[in-house]
Amino acid sequence: MVGILEPSNVINRLYDSKRFEEMYDYCQVLLKKNPADILALQNMALTCLHLEEFDKALLYCDEVLKTNADDVYALHNKIHALENLRRYDATIHCCNKLLRVDASDTWALNSAGLASAELDRYEDAISYFKRALQQDPHNVTALLNMALIYERRGLLKESIHWYNEALTVDPSLTEAVTARTGAYDSLGLNDESFLAAQGLLDDDISRIISDAKSNGCTVFHQLCLDDMRRLGKKNPHENNPFKKD
Repeated sequence: MVGILEPSNVINRLYDSKRFEEMYDYCQVLLKKNPADILALQNMALTCLHLEEFDKALLYCDEVLKTNADDVYALHNKIHALENLRRYDATIHCCNKLLRVDASDTWALNSAGLASAELDRYEDAISYFKRALQQDPHNVTALLNMALIYERRGLLKESIHWYNEALTVDPSLTEAVTARTGAYDSLGLNDESFLAAQGLLDDDISRIISDAKSNGCTVFHQLCLDDMRRLGKKNPHENNPFKKD
């Protein structure tokens, strides 16, 4: 039976209670006993990330990587530190190391894409995000990243498409609803912007606008009609004198 004073248990308790300074001190004690203690080195790096001591985090990650250059946990922590230090070329280099270990790592692909975007290497960024989507077509992070890349480049129609794809996977993405609404508004598509703000997807937006024209009513009226139909209520257009034949 593993005792409660086992280092891994002590570290877990300190981490879960967010006592990062104590966790740092405890790992230092472990390293004084054994400077090559991988558990202590890994958790020193993790603690430094939470304490926003990113340069120190890099040092501890590198100590682990001296022993195992492909240590996935150390590479993940190193990428987090490099991102916070805005060292994007080094971030991409570390992501590519991870991808040599596991080419299907969508987290590494998204991280490399974001770092590429920060360096204005948009085609590289898109390539990384597309690779992530090849691994997982429903990867919301990659879908949102694609939308953001096109939005940053002023390609709003493409951006709308990718926001729509992300919302198809997860309709609760309020930031995607807001961004997509703004993109439609910037394009001067007021009806689309209004409907997008309601969280509707592109297929429903097109249908409602088309139905509104057929029924000779506003898009807002048509949206209300759709809601009434969904609730099983009578069609108010049955006696509409303005309805087109």
